[in-house]
Amino acid sequence: LAAIVESSEDAIIGKTLEGTITSWNKGAQRIYGYSANEAVGQPISMLVPPERPDEVPKILEKVGRGEKVVHSETVRVTKDGRRLDISLTVSPIRDNEGSIIGASTIARNITERKHTEEALRFLAEAGEVLSSSLDYRVTLSRVARLAVHGLADWCAVDVLAEDGTLEQLAVAHQDPEKVALAYSLDAQWRHRS
Repeated sequence: LAAIVESSEDAIIGKTLEGTITSWNKGAQRIYGYSANEAVGQPISMLVPPERPDEVPKILEKVGRGEKVVHSETVRVTKDGRRLDISLTVSPIRDNEGSIIGASTIARNITERKHTEEALRFLAEAGEVLSSSLDYRVTLSRVARLAVHGLADWCAVDVLAEDGTLEQLAVAHQDPEKVALAYSLDAQWRHRS
């Protein structure tokens, strides 16, 4: 069993019901970047994004009642600050008398799968947008907004005009002030050309 745990690609982590890490396999080290020496004894909350402070206490409360959390999708933070999409299964650990003394977590990195799903969803939605209008200006503007919503922080669409110059058709960003800035910078750049 120890060999299986140690060779698993998934992170297998033991912790107390208070959230202190008690065991950390090589899969956890590969996924999160912390060695066992760095992780054991630390709070499991070191892996949790700051905007999710209640997530671990709720999971541990559930496990403390003897319930299991199965394939819960969440986000975790690595040692170097990257955010990963993770699927968690958390189970109670019981002593010889059957009392719950901790929790066992199996965490699988599903980041690549989530990115693939998002890209496929974007392509399907973009296909619908592209087929919905014959006005290419409206269509490309909608695709730019769709790209920002699903895949990117920022999107600009330029087209080659008949006279050989570039024409900016659309800019999309989550912050409307940055959209205005992009149009302003584009106008300044064209003025200098």
